[in-house]
This record gives sequence, structure tokens and C-alpha cells, in this order.
Amino acid sequence: MNHNNLSDIYKFTQRNMINWSLTSKFFHHNSRDTYTDDKHSKDISWIIKSSTGTLPTLDFLNRNFPNLIKNDTKCMLCNSAEESNDHIWKCPTLLPHIRSTFRLLADQAQTFLQKYADKLNLCITDSIKYSNTFCWSFYNDAPITDNATLLLRSYVSEDLFRTFRTHFLTQGATIKAILKFMETATRLIKRNIWKVRSAAWKDKKRRLQITKKSFKNYQRDPRMKTTRAPRCRNIGYICPQTVSLYNNYNRSDLIFIILASSNFLHSSVFFNQLTYDLSDDISYYSSPHYSRILMV
Repeated sequence: MNHNNLSDIYKFTQRNMINWSLTSKFFHHNSRDTYTDDKHSKDISWIIKSSTGTLPTLDFLNRNFPNLIKNDTKCMLCNSAEESNDHIWKCPTLLPHIRSTFRLLADQAQTFLQKYADKLNLCITDSIKYSNTFCWSFYNDAPITDNATLLLRSYVSEDLFRTFRTHFLTQGATIKAILKFMETATRLIKRNIWKVRSAAWKDKKRRLQITKKSFKNYQRDPRMKTTRAPRCRNIGYICPQTVSLYNNYNRSDLIFIILASSNFLHSSVFFNQLTYDLSDDISYYSSPHYSRILMV
């Protein structure tokens, strides 16, 4: 959650908008015949990239292949902003495709509920119509909602779960129906939305004379490795127990216990933190000269 690509997901989590239990089930769900199916691999690839904000948009490609993209990161559809994983779901040119796709998804959700629901069949239309995930798509001037964005990024929202749960007697039946719907949603999003962007990218590659071999050769060329744009260093999680380590560096007994702890010996994050907490003048730590040491 500390990663910049997941900052919005962190906010959605704080607002209790994501059903993490169902999202996890969907991430591990296989709708194909076998786990070695090439289509299943592509499904997993899409889920991982869309959920983590690492779809190959131009900003991402420019960072990894600067000599190929050459800082030309303007959105290929609207040409008004940098193309990024955040922009792609808000692009004004792509928004009509997103809106029409969500209308199809609303119809699909209604079909699934009418087929599998246990109760309140007469209220299914209203459930879909007033769901925050779908309602915005019925109005041409309405902005996309956060719950719709979560679906675009392969997350199961609490709003979607409530919409389905109302019409089932058991949670198990609800989960099965939602997983089936998420399969359909993922394929429609890829086919009706991402494919539009992919077509524009193919035209751009043709103009720039970029092929698949261009990317492969780029990685193999040692001269290209030095041109990659630097990443911002992200330390990630910092153990609160190490924050005050600098103030206690002269406590040899405390330092020995901490460094001997298996929890820290197997934590690379801890050693990263040492770089910031400990002075360069401290070159080593010796065991404390006590007859009894509490080992943890």
C-alpha cells in the first residue's frame, strides 16, 4: 500500500470500499480448463497489472525504454494529458467506450441475477439501476464513480457485493455469482475498452517503427541500460521498533538482542533501515559482557 501506484487503493481501503475477501478469491480464480492454459496466464497478467496500476501505458514504457518512447507520453486518444494508469480510466476520448461497456455490464449483472438469484426477482432491475457501480453509466454527463473504477481495476467493491447479496439466501451462492460476473466483466473491459487503446498504440508503434524485437534488443544492449530513468526510492514499511535505534546505539546489550533476534535476521527491511538509523562511524557491534543474556 506504500507504493505510489496503490495510493488510491489505500484510500479506498480506508473508506471500506473494497471487499478484500472476494477480491482475493477472484485473484486466485481460474475460469479456464487448466492452470497451464495460455488464456489463464493472460487473465492473471491482466488482473495483476490492472490491480497494481502497472498496465503498459506510455509513462510506464517511457521509464523503462526512454530511447524508444523519447518522452512522447501524451495520451494517444485525447492528446491532452500524459498517458498513465490513472489517466486511462478517465480519458475523455475513452470515457464513452467505458460508459457503453458499463451499460453492457449492467445488463450482464441483471441476467446473472435473474438466472441464479434465490429471491426478490422483481427488484433486480432496481438493484442494478441504483447501484453506484452502474448507475452513472445511464447518464451521458455523469462522471465515473469510484466503485466503477474499482471494477475496471479488477477489484470487487462492497457496493457490487451488496447488490448481489440482496438476492441470494447464502453467501456461498453470492460468491459464485460474483466470480462468474467478474469473469465476464474482465473480458468485456479488455475487449471494449483496452482494445481501443491498444489499437492506438499499434498505430503509434508503426509510425515510430517499433516492433517486439525493439524491446527485446533494448534489454540486451548494454548501452541502453544506463539510459533508464531512475526510480524514486521507496523504503516501504519501517518497523517502529527501529525508529529509536539511533538514540540507543551505545546500548550494546540492546543492540545485540535486536540483531540476534530471528525476526530481524530474516527482515531485509530492517537492514535497509539500519542504513538510515546508524552512524557510519559504528563499524561493528560486539556481544555484551554480561553473564546472562535474554535471548529472543
